Amino acid sequence: MKIVPQNLYNSKHIQVLAHDGQSCILYKDIKLPHANQEAYISSHVLTIITEGEKRVSTYDGEVITIHGNEMAFLAKDIYVISDFSPAYSTFKSFLFFFDDSIIEEYLSSRQWHLSSNGRQAEKVFKADYSQIIQVYTESLEPLFSKIQQNSKDLLRLKLLELLQLITMSDSSQTFIHWLTSINDKKKRNLLDFMEQNFDKSLKVEDYAHLTGRSLSSFQRDFKKQFNRTPIQWLIDKRLEKAYELLSSRNLTVTDVAYEVGYENISHFIKAFKQRYQQSPKQFLLHQETRV
Repeated sequence: MKIVPQNLYNSKHIQVLAHDGQSCILYKDIKLPHANQEAYISSHVLTIITEGEKRVSTYDGEVITIHGNEMAFLAKDIYVISDFSPAYSTFKSFLFFFDDSIIEEYLSSRQWHLSSNGRQAEKVFKADYSQIIQVYTESLEPLFSKIQQNSKDLLRLKLLELLQLITMSDSSQTFIHWLTSINDKKKRNLLDFMEQNFDKSLKVEDYAHLTGRSLSSFQRDFKKQFNRTPIQWLIDKRLEKAYELLSSRNLTVTDVAYEVGYENISHFIKAFKQRYQQSPKQFLLHQETRV
């Protein structure tokens, strides 16, 4: 599974206009449909579709469809499965990823006097791809192609400019309310994050990155919180879920392996057998004889 934006930088479908850490501006051009593209979004991202259609399914089953000439702003820390459907054989979009510091700088630069009123932030803010935003996006490629130095400073300014343009285009102030609400989120709670995402096909290094920690500090904090190493805990949680799925649902061994975060089926079979003294297939056969 990809962690974005960083895993997009080397894609053949992506043109990187500018990037700095978790902030970047990307242009995507796809000629054929792409289905079931799994990703974990680690920075707030604005997607602008200029051609084609994009369907995003979140881990809790919500489906978000973004049509051509629409834009959608998704809050970070969500797991998604995306389908890209080209119209007239092409899918084109701009992707703008925002580090927390960019959002915080923009909100602190104005006295908005807004709050989320204790409401949970929506995952997405959608709007039309307005003419003023089109003028902005059309200037990006020629601008960044001419800049060789200090592009990181320019990236920050252009992302701040984009936030201002969206705000100006939104007379209802819905966008500012949404932006404020996602910024109200506190530092990620390690226990909550791991409980919600242990079954994703992520490595320990990925979990460290996604919780805002270095690998060493993540391992230290994890051991203090769970009294086990991350690898030990992940194996236990994934196998416990696998046991439940094999017991209660009509799934194949391969289906279960993928659903609990194993991409290598043989590794899953070996781990399951070590834990339960029988292979997943033997376990399923035993379940059938009990029915």
